[in-house]
This record gives sequence, structure tokens and C-alpha cells, in this order.
Amino acid sequence: MPGSAIENENEHNEHCGTTTTSRLRKFDKQLLDQAAPTSYMDEDDQIEYIHTLNLYNLQQYMLYMRWVMYLYTVEIIATIATQLVAKEAHIVNLLFLLGICLNIICIIQLPRDLIKFKKWIVVVTAVITLQVAWIDVVVQPRYYMAGLSLVNFVMPRLFQRWFESVGESVEQLNGLKYKYKNV
Repeated sequence: MPGSAIENENEHNEHCGTTTTSRLRKFDKQLLDQAAPTSYMDEDDQIEYIHTLNLYNLQQYMLYMRWVMYLYTVEIIATIATQLVAKEAHIVNLLFLLGICLNIICIIQLPRDLIKFKKWIVVVTAVITLQVAWIDVVVQPRYYMAGLSLVNFVMPRLFQRWFESVGESVEQLNGLKYKYKNV
């Protein structure tokens, strides 16, 4: 009996080893198939693919900005509700709402006449964010408004920087196009 248990264990190990080996072979084959393309794209397909990547990047940017706008809407409603419950105006809440409104202005597409003021709006928003943080940390130590205002200021700019970086990388693909004609 002990010999048969060892034989069963050896058979099991051999079976598992074969399964593991075949899985590894399948995985290696998939990697090799992806790494070495068997067909090349002609120039029109490359242009179409680059256009598709640009479109996808823009769609993702718009989706993230939509979520940021939803977050701002919730914050505005919560801040106004807090003001109504408190029945007294806190300057930090008013500055916080002003900072959100200026962030929204920076996110939306501004007309060409107002684009030159965007940098000034960002500077004013940064000053308001610092004021909210200072009031919330030093004057009335609650700390949550300081964190929220800093996140509100940094988040859309960070998303914009990421998507601009991806857009620049996709644009660099234009320089890497190769000539290939299907016969």
C-alpha cells in the first residue's frame, strides 16, 4: 500500500508538471505572437490607428473631467448645506466655494478671448486655496477643508498633465510611421 500511494503522488506530480509546463508554453507562445507581428500596417492604417488613439485619449480626458465636475457639484451642495445648518457664514466656506467655481472655469473650454486670463485665474485659485488651507489649519483647526481645497486644485491639473503627456506620446508615433504597401 505505501508503494501505491507514492506512485499516485508521482503520477499526480507528473500530471501537474505537464499541466504547468503546457500553460507556460501557451503563455510563451502568446508572448511571442504579440512581440513578432506577422503583418505590418500600411501608412493609411497607421494614420487611422494614431487617430483612434488620439480620440480615445480625448474621450478618457472628458470622462475624468466629467467625474471631477460631479465631485465639485457634490462639494458645492455639501458646503451650502453646511452653511445652512450652521446659520452663520464662515469665510473659509465662502472661499472654498469661490475656489471650486474658479476651478470649474479653468476646466471648461474658454472662448479664445478669455484664454489669456486662464493663467491669472489659476494664480487667483492658488492664492484662494492657500488662504483656505491657512484658515483651516491655523485659525480654525478642522483640517478637512484644507485637504479638500488642495485636492480640488491639484486634481484637474494633474489629470490634464497626464493626458497631455499621453497625447504627446501618441503624436510622437507620427514620426515613427513607416512606408509599407500591400501588394
